[in-house]
Amino acid sequence: MSHNEFKFRLLCLSNGHGEDIIAVRILQELRQISTKLNISALPIVGEGKAYIAAGIPIVGSVQAMPSGGFIYMDGRQLVRDLQGGLLQLTWTQFIALRSWVKEGGGIVLAVGDIVPLLFAWWSGANYAFVGTAKSG
Repeated sequence: MSHNEFKFRLLCLSNGHGEDIIAVRILQELRQISTKLNISALPIVGEGKAYIAAGIPIVGSVQAMPSGGFIYMDGRQLVRDLQGGLLQLTWTQFIALRSWVKEGGGIVLAVGDIVPLLFAWWSGANYAFVGTAKSG
C-alpha cells in the first residue's frame, strides 16, 4: 500500500439502539471530513442495525438479548440476559476488540455510557468518548 492509499482505522463502540444512531451520525460526519478513514463498529448491545443500514461493517459478534439492553431497569432482566448468553457474548466482543487493536491499531470511539468507555479503556488503544444522556 502506498502512502497515498493509507487509511486511518477507527472502531466505534456503542451500547444500544439510540447510541448506535448517534454513533452513525458522528461517523457519517467524519466520512465527510476525510475519505482516509477505515471505519468499523462493534455494537455491544443489540444487533447494530443502524450501522448495517449505513454500510458500516461490524467487527465481532452481536446478539439481541431478552432484555433488549435494559437490564438496569429490572434484576430479573439481568438473569434472563445471563441465561441468554450475555457473559459469553461480552467475552467474545472483548476478544474481537483486542484482535482489532492487534491487527493494526487505530483509534476507538466509545459512544454511550460507562460500558463502551470501559471496553475502550481495556482495549489498550487510544480512544475518545462521547457520553450520551441517560433517560429514565
